[in-house]
Amino acid sequence: MNINEKYVEIYFYFDSKNLFQLLTTTSNPNLYSCFDKGDEFACYIKVENLDCLKTFFLHLKEVSSLSLDEIFELTSEIWEGYGFDILNDKFGEEESNIILDDSEKYLISLFN
Repeated sequence: MNINEKYVEIYFYFDSKNLFQLLTTTSNPNLYSCFDKGDEFACYIKVENLDCLKTFFLHLKEVSSLSLDEIFELTSEIWEGYGFDILNDKFGEEESNIILDDSEKYLISLFN
């Protein structure tokens, strides 16, 4: 990856055709893109900064009927997998931790 790029993309996979159609019809190409991978779907979120993830999670909450636990389960690859590694390449360890920690806190606050 070129660290001079404006953003990095973090992604998660899911298997709900209904969610795919919902995210596709309400898509903001400047924020995220969804793709049909045949046997599953993928959502790529463009992350320039913390606000990008906050905006995506707000959008996901508003357009879906998913609970907090369901959103965490859906996006677990970001939190428990490679999300940090992708962000770390662009932002460094400290900023990557801040982006993930603060976006998690924000997501939780949307349900309080």
